[in-house]
Amino acid sequence: MKRILFVDDEQHVLDGLKNILRRERKKWDMVFALGGKAALGELERGAFDVVVSDMRMPGMDGAALLGVVRQNFPSTARIVLSGYAEQAAMLRALPVAQQFLSKPCEPDLLRTVIDRTCQLNRYLQSEGVRGVIGSIDRLPSAPAVYWELTRLVGSDEADVSEVASVVETDPATSAQLLKLVNSGYFSLPVATHSVRDAIAYLGFETVRTLVLSAHVFSTVEGDQVAACSLSKLQRHSLMTARLARAFATGPDQALAFTAAMVHDIGELVLALALPDASHEVARRSELESRPSHEVELELVGASHAEVGAYLLGAWGLPFSVLESAAYHHTPLLAAHPSEVLTVVHAAAAFARAIHAAPSLDDAIEAARPDPELLERTGLAPRLSQWREAARAVVSSSAAA
Repeated sequence: MKRILFVDDEQHVLDGLKNILRRERKKWDMVFALGGKAALGELERGAFDVVVSDMRMPGMDGAALLGVVRQNFPSTARIVLSGYAEQAAMLRALPVAQQFLSKPCEPDLLRTVIDRTCQLNRYLQSEGVRGVIGSIDRLPSAPAVYWELTRLVGSDEADVSEVASVVETDPATSAQLLKLVNSGYFSLPVATHSVRDAIAYLGFETVRTLVLSAHVFSTVEGDQVAACSLSKLQRHSLMTARLARAFATGPDQALAFTAAMVHDIGELVLALALPDASHEVARRSELESRPSHEVELELVGASHAEVGAYLLGAWGLPFSVLESAAYHHTPLLAAHPSEVLTVVHAAAAFARAIHAAPSLDDAIEAARPDPELLERTGLAPRLSQWREAARAVVSSSAAA
């Protein structure tokens, strides 16, 4: 049984949760803690798969509690369930909470979110993933610049100069950011050598995601990863991210762009941890015309998809980003495939076809997102729109 810890400073709220989730008792071992101090006591007595905490609590609030959980119990998923909307407090929770749900929360939504979280955690705790992660001497670190930008962007008070000054505190990331921005994928009217100009042109959300990607690539540049492989992976990530943003709608656009930008980060982790095996994966994949993730499973016991999601989870990125990384090759393994996961899966399929096909028309025709996934998520009618959007994205990149 999965163990779920619910934390709130009001007993009637805990009683309400206990009541609406009564039918889950056969599959979840649920514990209800009155406040942060009591929650820490429960965590010391036994491990939990998920912690669901209120935000505003006296003594130790939700952000402080989840910070301790992240530090001391990194494999435990962290969810904020709160009606408290003070912006400063929620910003404090951004680096430590993987999902945010608002009170009152529909019981079915709460059940679905916890189910998805438990399933993904179980998927990422396999022996193969643990073996790969355990063999790595140095994982790329979580970028402090990214979280500072997250705080600024969320505050609605940041200006271009302030955001630029934060980015420029990390020279290697700044250099990588400008390299990405000046690639044909962003269609700048003229090349720029100014972080400030790049931010003004692309916007805060796009730059924040590019900083995350740039940090990772600057970390591994010059390491065991071959320059040609690094360049190929970066091109694929950029194209997938642009397509995902074009395919998504509304608030999902920014999240889809981020998820797509880092969906293949596990390839870098595997190359750092197991360079010989990574070279063999590439050789066999090309020789046998097989997807790399299938060969990775055979050779090392885990694919780049799960390994990348594990790293992103350790960094504390949002659940939708982890889910998209974990399942982008096998989306039907997800209990409840989301629109973001579906969009990233489709965008990656189009990006692979675009890089491989001799012409754009051939690529658009060759791209085949999983039809069962599209039907299950109700997004099948949008496939024709995605084909046109892909044409527009590729044409703008080619023109640049």
